[in-house]
Amino acid sequence: MPKLYFILFLFFTITSFHHYNHNPNDEWELVKSDEQMKVFTRISPDCAIKEVKVIGILNCSLNSVVQSLIKVEDYPKWIYKCKKAFQFYTINKDEFHYYVYTDMPFPFHDRDMVIHTRQWYDSKGVWYSSSIAKPDLLLTKKGVIRIKKSHIKWEIKKLTDQSVEYYYYISMDPGGALPAWLINLGIEKGPIGTLNALEKYSIEQMRKGQI
Repeated sequence: MPKLYFILFLFFTITSFHHYNHNPNDEWELVKSDEQMKVFTRISPDCAIKEVKVIGILNCSLNSVVQSLIKVEDYPKWIYKCKKAFQFYTINKDEFHYYVYTDMPFPFHDRDMVIHTRQWYDSKGVWYSSSIAKPDLLLTKKGVIRIKKSHIKWEIKKLTDQSVEYYYYISMDPGGALPAWLINLGIEKGPIGTLNALEKYSIEQMRKGQI
């Protein structure tokens, strides 16, 4: 994709694409920018950890990305530090509960999450997802800290048959005591590593004909 086109796309995306954040007083700080994505953080009103949003392009089809996002059991293949994931209750094809286990470096306790997710398309074919922590739906595990506050949002729009533009947002409180360097590492590398791996995984599934 030509660089000028991508720059124009990012400008358009920031000003008009996503619908989750219309507040003109949002104080987002740009922390990373390249030809594929822009990463922003801001102070969260709900927890001590910064919120993160990312906008950019994935070079794969809309269907491949959506199918990757709803295939929970394969999350460890592309989600940063995810070691285990499974769907355990289905409300309908667009709404379900799932579990995610996240590895943490020694000597810190691993984390897990129980999530309620909803997904839908709007009339223009844009795909949305909203996932919120529901910590009490499953029993906690000894030695593992249950994440009690988490909100993840996606907005994905077809750009071409082989590319999509996306808006990704995450607000999370990992709980427990964690050093600033580890928190910052997660903020800076977690979403970026996840998005890069998601693109790679979706492309691989397309080539295998599985999506």
